[in-house]
Amino acid sequence: MAFLYPDYFPAGCCVTETDSDPALLRDEFNQFYPVGVSLEQAMAWIWKSRAFTGSGSGLQFAECCGNLSTPPNSPIYHELTFPNSQSTSGYDAAKTKMSEIACGEGYNALFGFEGTDSLQECSGPTGQPISAEAYFGFSLGTVFGFPWPIYLYDEKYYLAVDYTVGSQATNLRDINENAPQGFTYFVGNLTIDGINFPLYSPPPDNCNADPQTNFTSTTSLEREAN
Repeated sequence: MAFLYPDYFPAGCCVTETDSDPALLRDEFNQFYPVGVSLEQAMAWIWKSRAFTGSGSGLQFAECCGNLSTPPNSPIYHELTFPNSQSTSGYDAAKTKMSEIACGEGYNALFGFEGTDSLQECSGPTGQPISAEAYFGFSLGTVFGFPWPIYLYDEKYYLAVDYTVGSQATNLRDINENAPQGFTYFVGNLTIDGINFPLYSPPPDNCNADPQTNFTSTTSLEREAN
């Protein structure tokens, strides 16, 4: 993907070169720099992408049915459904031009999507579904007093991304396998414009479960290049 308007992303703007893999960075077990992308892609998410469409689904482990002492046991899940919808970051909704976004002043965009959560219990269905949420957000520059650079490592650019799909599939992962609530089990991906961001949940211990969650989002509205 060629980026046609590089003047809005001047050379060196907000970029910090590092000799350490940004994917290993943690902030209270949150993995904010999980994936490296091209410079053009990082630029596009900040300067060009104003709105995204997205949809997805998930089976997120709820509990085990049966005798835990004699596995395999029958799992039940939170069944998540996110119909196709569009999201525009509230903070940036009024910024229709790339020139309105300046590097270093702080960029914090959050794109949220609404879905439903249908829970089956061991004894049967549980009535009406409840609401579920999926979101992802980008941070760049100084946000709430904290610096969020783009890291350059091994010819890839790492942009700070925070994301969650439902209550269990998140970017929370500890490399030492002792994260709070055990968010260490890979369940799928949040895919943004073809780039996969890994999702993790608590492992379904002592149960014959296979939790899965995937969400796909694509830029659907771009800012004007002036």
